[in-house]
Amino acid sequence: MVSIIIRTKDEERWIGHCLSKIEEQTFTDYEIIIVDDHSQDSTLGKAKNIVPEVKIIKIDEFFPGKALNAGIEHSCGEYIVCLSAHCIPVDEVWLEKLVEEIAGKEDIAGVYGRQIPMDQTHDIDKRDMLMAFGLDKRVQIKDSFFHNANSILRRDLWERHPFDEQEKNIEDRLWAEAMIGLGHKIVYTPESMVYHYHGLHQTNKNKRYKNIAKILSKNIMDGRVESYPIDNYAIYSMIPILAKDLESKMRREVFMDMIELISKMQEVERVVITTDDVDALHKAIELKRFEALDIVVLRREQRAVRIMEVYKDTLKSLNERGMFPDVLVLMDVSYPFKNITIVKRCLYELFQNDVDIVIPAYAEKRPTWVKKEGEYTRVDKYEVSKEKREAVLIGMENNCTIVYADILTGTNNFFDNKIELVSTRDPYLKYDIEDIVSYEEYHQLKQIYEKYSRV
Repeated sequence: MVSIIIRTKDEERWIGHCLSKIEEQTFTDYEIIIVDDHSQDSTLGKAKNIVPEVKIIKIDEFFPGKALNAGIEHSCGEYIVCLSAHCIPVDEVWLEKLVEEIAGKEDIAGVYGRQIPMDQTHDIDKRDMLMAFGLDKRVQIKDSFFHNANSILRRDLWERHPFDEQEKNIEDRLWAEAMIGLGHKIVYTPESMVYHYHGLHQTNKNKRYKNIAKILSKNIMDGRVESYPIDNYAIYSMIPILAKDLESKMRREVFMDMIELISKMQEVERVVITTDDVDALHKAIELKRFEALDIVVLRREQRAVRIMEVYKDTLKSLNERGMFPDVLVLMDVSYPFKNITIVKRCLYELFQNDVDIVIPAYAEKRPTWVKKEGEYTRVDKYEVSKEKREAVLIGMENNCTIVYADILTGTNNFFDNKIELVSTRDPYLKYDIEDIVSYEEYHQLKQIYEKYSRV
């Protein structure tokens, strides 16, 4: 048997992908043990939903080696696999290839596999992974490089020499150094592959690494390995609506148009409508016309809260029902004109960048000020020619917001997370429904916009 040890702390964004891919493996004689360090999000709920029999060990103080030792102590396997919670096996033979390299080979102490950066991985981490994890197998008799994000080791050797419990990092390399000192070998296999979001050092931003990462990606990446597919993400659209909004012909039509737009996005798995009056919703809207959509209707209390609190409450209700979206497409009726091309651009920007949130933004190149303490401060560069002038980007978060679900449960202020803005000069997208005085005016604008959009 193989025991797979996964260390977690607030890993709800990735744990579902990680466990789902483990469940697809051709090698099936394994157990999964999660060692959790006080997760405050839906990590453990997601884990149990996917693998009900998973063993969960909770620790009070995190040191990487100590956490691994705790997991191994509760395991039964002859071989121990260490896998990061934000690593996702690339294919169904990931585990089989790891086991093949070590089973029955007395001279091999441990094997580590290839780590492939994701599109969202930061450029520094891309560079490091592409340089460290190449296409050639290596047998190390002096070099103690070893990486527990994706590795396997012999239990009997761990019993003789557990992982160091005092160091805050490189517990893997210290263990490998000890094994080499005992006359054993460490093997790197490029055949056992995982996608790794964070990378080797989980480093900070530095733009000068971008070009290096692009060059390495072009010349080193194995053509057999594609980017992690967007189809593997559970993408939900979340749309709040109040009964009083359904009484308005204009808002009701905007609401229906939003659902119509989402119905054209194959990427979206489920539409979640949250309302204070379910009966009023069904009376006002014929949801059966959207037969192709998986629509979930949830009731919420009518209370004066910010829209972000509504989204958080809705996500909590979904989790309690065993539904765990990875990515959310947030929309509401306050911005009546939406463009499916812009929404899709925002969605794909999330998967192609190291960001948490993507929203559209109106690109304003006219003179712009902000007022602070009675004083106006210029924020534009109007003196520069229009072609060279950088636009001031005005966020339109209520038009659509694309966000990883775990950001809603986080403790940061929402827009203090890593954000990407999709620039647009479409003037209709910034219309606020409060600025439209009648249904007739709205309908005229809608007709003009439909013609404008087709141009």
